[in-house]
Amino acid sequence: MSGPHHRLRSIGKTLQDEESRFIGYAEIERKSKELGFGMSVRTLRFYVDEGILPPPKKVGKTPVYEEEWILNVLLSIHLMKTRFNRSLTEIRVILGTMQEPPERLADKLSVLYEDFVRAGSLKPLERAGLIDAFFDLLTGKLGQILQASQVKLGALVDTIGREGRVEGEAWLPPAPESLLASQGLAPAAP
Repeated sequence: MSGPHHRLRSIGKTLQDEESRFIGYAEIERKSKELGFGMSVRTLRFYVDEGILPPPKKVGKTPVYEEEWILNVLLSIHLMKTRFNRSLTEIRVILGTMQEPPERLADKLSVLYEDFVRAGSLKPLERAGLIDAFFDLLTGKLGQILQASQVKLGALVDTIGREGRVEGEAWLPPAPESLLASQGLAPAAP
């Protein structure tokens, strides 16, 4: 049976599969708790109201997000807030300029934390400098915005170790030009 009925069934099945990949607030809350970074429905609504998350799509009257996308975004938010002490303003900028799948940001944040912050050989002020430089690259504070997957952490660590210094209790980071050069970039023209 390969006529119009078969094709319609195929389209219906595809739509059903697509729809099943979208989850509502209650399921997002449940799954995020299962994954260890619970986000309440109230927090989700707050993030939408504050422009940190885009408004959800609607299935009927139910607000929904694509499952993999929203869970990776929420993991990224969780890591930026809890592991890197980033402000919601900074998080909004990073998510607002993100042009790649959010799992790349979540992966890079995990590597930054596990390999360079928690287990790395950097001194505390150098670690803070690395974190600041990483987020400066993501937010454009150095003149250019990079996507998380574009940031070369090893080169950034080398530049911080080579050119950053501590004077008293203050951290003096490498010059922005050096940080950009570590990423293969030239400073933006004024």
